[in-house]
Amino acid sequence: MICIPIVGPTMDRARKDLDACQKLADIIELRLDLIENFDLPLLLKEAGKPCIVTNRCKMDGGQFTGTEEERIDILRKAIDLGVDYIDIETSTPGPLLKSILENKGPVKVILSHHDFTRTPDDLNPLYDLMSQLPADILKIITYATDINDNLLLFRLLARAKKDEKQMIAFCMGEKGEVSRILTVQQGGWLTFGSLETGKESAPGQIPANTLKHIYRVNDLKPESKMYGVIGDPVSKSMGYLLHNKAFQSAGLPHVYVPLLVQNVTRFFNAFEPYLGGLSVTMPHKEAIMKSLSRIDSAAGRIGAVNTVVPDGNGWAGYNTDYSGALKALEPHGPLKDKNVLIIGAGGTAKAI
Repeated sequence: MICIPIVGPTMDRARKDLDACQKLADIIELRLDLIENFDLPLLLKEAGKPCIVTNRCKMDGGQFTGTEEERIDILRKAIDLGVDYIDIETSTPGPLLKSILENKGPVKVILSHHDFTRTPDDLNPLYDLMSQLPADILKIITYATDINDNLLLFRLLARAKKDEKQMIAFCMGEKGEVSRILTVQQGGWLTFGSLETGKESAPGQIPANTLKHIYRVNDLKPESKMYGVIGDPVSKSMGYLLHNKAFQSAGLPHVYVPLLVQNVTRFFNAFEPYLGGLSVTMPHKEAIMKSLSRIDSAAGRIGAVNTVVPDGNGWAGYNTDYSGALKALEPHGPLKDKNVLIIGAGGTAKAI
């Protein structure tokens, strides 16, 4: 399920964005702290989708500047209006939090916790504490400082599924994008996607159109495999457009994602159970070879790998840089004994 946050900043803009997101959103979040002079009854009337009402203070990544009593009073009004869901933070003072949880009526409550600086090594104590409160959905969002942080949230989702608890869990930031894409497949209740670039409500939020039509997050199955490109940097790679379109055309339920990796050995050892195969870009084409059970002879002569696939007995590494170049040049004439000028001195140039 894809949730699009409506972030204003004006009522006029919010109303236009509500209309624009109808074909993309499964559910809408009204970020009242980001909408100036909001008219909640009008927003709910025009939403056209189930709604989450959120009113976040600055400590929790929002912009509400009033008192905590004033902030929570707005959530009470949302309850009175019969909104589908409200989102309330664990940082809310105890008596105010209790007053919402005990007087929410039929409205569903999302109890949320955000860490905008890191992902703790052990999230289970926080999960245990939140589980003791009478919320309908638990939400734990952290900031990924390393690609492997995402796996901590995947494990938390697995535990919530076993406990039969509805949960929202993923990482923020560029290194957390993979968990935003895969959280629903891993058992998460929803993922957030911005209406468009520039309208994100949190760092690392991916446009909803990309989540829905490129990554197909609502169509991923438990058996779907993750493929991707590892590199540092990796944000400019266009491989996700090509490969996801190929999966879709072939009727395969898999997904291809960009993976910002700094320690390739640590990444590969942790993510191996989730992987169907990898593309490898700079600076990891040589380092990845140490993690593989077999290296293709051409890749061995080149001294670099850019493609990793399972071969039944482990993982095999290949290099397609040289073959791609040759296939592009050979139709124009034989290359044997020709003088060649290569502009560039990176890994691909080395392979060619």
